[in-house]
Amino acid sequence: MENTFKPDIKNLPYNLPKTTSEQLSALTKKMRLPMNLMWGKGQKGVSILCGVVIYRHLNISQKREVMKMIHATKDPKIIGALTTKITDITISPHWGLWSQSKAELAEAKKYYQFILTVGSSIGLTVSANGLKGFLSELWKTGKVTPVGALLIVVWAGLYADQIILENINNELDSRKQFIKTKPY
Repeated sequence: MENTFKPDIKNLPYNLPKTTSEQLSALTKKMRLPMNLMWGKGQKGVSILCGVVIYRHLNISQKREVMKMIHATKDPKIIGALTTKITDITISPHWGLWSQSKAELAEAKKYYQFILTVGSSIGLTVSANGLKGFLSELWKTGKVTPVGALLIVVWAGLYADQIILENINNELDSRKQFIKTKPY
C-alpha cells in the first residue's frame, strides 16, 4: 500500500503567491533559508518546504515521507539545511515560529504578555529613564553594585521577552488571512 501523503500549500496557515517560484521564495524567506537553496526545485521544492513547516504536527509515517522527499533531492546543502530546521523545531518549537500552530502561538503570546505585565507592575521595565539612572550611578561610582548587576540581568531578560513577543505578534499578523486546515 503506497502512502498518499504529499505536503501542500493547502496545509499551511499562509496565503502564498500563485506561482511556484514565488511560493518557494516566500517559504524560503519565512524559514530564513538561503534564497538560492531551493532555486529551480519547482513544485517538489514547495512540497518539501511545506512538509518541513508542518513536520512537528505530522504522524511518524508522514514525517518519514518528508525526510524521504528531502533526501531524494540528493543535494547535500538542501539535506543539511532542512534537517537542521527539522532538528531545531523538534528540540525547541520556539526556534521556528513558522512551525507553530495558531494555538501554540496564542499560548506563548499570553505567557510573554503575562511576564512583561508582572515585570511592569513591580516597576521592572526596560526604559530610557531606568537606563539613564543606572548609567548615572555607574558613572558616579565607577562600579556595578550587586543590585545593579541583578538589574542588568532582569532588564536583559525583559528585553528578550519583548523581542520574542514582537516576533510572535509578527508571525500571527502574517497569518491574518490564513487557510483553515489541520493542524493549524
